[in-house]
Amino acid sequence: MPGQPSGNSAREIEELVAATDALYFAMRRGRTSPSGTQAGLSRSQLELMAPLLDRDSMSVSQLAGTAGVAVPTATRALKQLEERGVVERARSSSDDRLVLVGLTSAGRAQVVKAQAAFRARQHRVFAELTGDDRRAMTASLTRLAALINDNVDGRA
Repeated sequence: MPGQPSGNSAREIEELVAATDALYFAMRRGRTSPSGTQAGLSRSQLELMAPLLDRDSMSVSQLAGTAGVAVPTATRALKQLEERGVVERARSSSDDRLVLVGLTSAGRAQVVKAQAAFRARQHRVFAELTGDDRRAMTASLTRLAALINDNVDGRA
């Protein structure tokens, strides 16, 4: 029956769960050191700022949703980032209730630096794998991400 593991498949699924959990935590650790700290930013600060690379500004609630944090948490973090001169906050000209956030040139430079350092580390790690391993992992991880997204969105 689909979705109901039995016998060896239950053990295999538990091994896969353990492996994906280990991968998730390793990737989170990789995002916090040293690229972000070299740029003077924490992982959570980078997660708030990175979406602004592609946009002039976003609302606090949009940024909070993108980063997966509550609006009050984002507001506190953005206030600290504003004090450091890496983001700017301003009321929307069309809606006084809406606060828009954008990167300063210094903030943009710090996010770009952190992302470049992170990408360089990823390339060094992934270069340790064979081409066949990279292709197989890409296919498997792409399929796994789609399955997870389908289940999170309630489509499966």
